[in-house]
Amino acid sequence: MKRVTAESILANVDELYPNTYEKKDKEKWITEVEKEIEQNIILTHYNPDQKKENELYAYAPFHEIYTYYIEAQIDKNNGEYDRYGNHMALYNNLYAEFEAYYHRNHMPVQHGKFTIV
Repeated sequence: MKRVTAESILANVDELYPNTYEKKDKEKWITEVEKEIEQNIILTHYNPDQKKENELYAYAPFHEIYTYYIEAQIDKNNGEYDRYGNHMALYNNLYAEFEAYYHRNHMPVQHGKFTIV
């Protein structure tokens, strides 16, 4: 698993999807995805993956999650709703793939104790 950084994602987005949005806006969108992944995937499992401070949770080959989300936000803010829908579909599919992969490879946290009588 190859970890990626926000800087590499931002460089990739700016190269492949030219835009006029400020770096702080794109960093905010990356943070939104990170919080969602942390809350809904990482913290729901025992022994979650550890990452360095500058690394992102979704590692290769799932790191395009961030790219798709940023591109979708750019499209939405530009009023390009067809493109927004396409990028969100790509984002949602890759997010689901990452979630399934993580669930297959990490033990989920158990809630409650059930006894079968």
